[in-house]
Amino acid sequence: MVARRRSLALALALLAPVAAIGFAGLAPTGEAQQAPRGDDWQLEPRSSPGDGFRLTTVGTVDGQPATVERQLSLDEGELSITYTLGDEDDPDRQVQAHLRPAGVYVFEDDGDGRLQLDDRVVDHQRVDEEADAYLTPVRVTQPLFSSRGVFPLEDGGRVVVTATATSDVAMMRGSQLTPTETRLNVTAAGLSLEDDHHVALAFEAGADSLAEDTGSLVRLEGTGAGVSLDRLGAIDARGDPGSATVLADKTTDPATALVLLSGPQQPTNAHEAEANVVHTSTGLEDVAETVRGEAGPYLLGLVAASALVGTAAWRKLN
Repeated sequence: MVARRRSLALALALLAPVAAIGFAGLAPTGEAQQAPRGDDWQLEPRSSPGDGFRLTTVGTVDGQPATVERQLSLDEGELSITYTLGDEDDPDRQVQAHLRPAGVYVFEDDGDGRLQLDDRVVDHQRVDEEADAYLTPVRVTQPLFSSRGVFPLEDGGRVVVTATATSDVAMMRGSQLTPTETRLNVTAAGLSLEDDHHVALAFEAGADSLAEDTGSLVRLEGTGAGVSLDRLGAIDARGDPGSATVLADKTTDPATALVLLSGPQQPTNAHEAEANVVHTSTGLEDVAETVRGEAGPYLLGLVAASALVGTAAWRKLN
């Protein structure tokens, strides 16, 4: 463990200046947005044990055909959420968002159950791209339908991603879910933790462009539509909702945001979020080169982003 700590610290020291150049936060757009109001929604679930699953909701919005498709690819290791309004070949509004579990960070907490700048990261495990991801069954009651993908980590443990959709307005864990929303459960399980160690889950969110969405983590933008990523909090966290850090990288194609979800120590580290389709008044947005929020969360995200690259680079050097 001592060697792991030293190598991670060295990688951060070497690569932090590079990350500082490439990453920038988001500024509010002030853009009007609203959730689509649709009718006659139907849910079409499909799954293939070796490939992944699809949860497709089809209906009518503003008199035009509308489709929300959630597709988990086991080979690519990501969940894509696509919304199309109008003709599929020439849509009025469209967005495709990508969510990819990246790994976990284990850190020594100072007592507040949150990953902050002064907390010490003691271990980092990436999702193992060489291991086989797989599906497991989920039981829910109609009109809800859930599918679950499991992604092994490099040194043991796993990240589990569960997506839930509905064909009608329904209640789930005390909050409302509509046909254009996707409830997400992201869980890290099977980890060996010391008593004073906590876990932060890391995943990447990408789209054509990114924008800050008031009350949400980030909005993943397309043309005239977006997917607003909302954090609902840590599950079974003894009243502590946990915390999240978002850092946008607008230099990539698609644009990417690194999202870190952390909370108090538990046998299973689980977080709940929603990916909600919204109509926007304009199409693609320019990302402002300003830091979102306070400097502390920005620097914490920078450290995490550097660690994602730094650990892999250190292993290649050795």
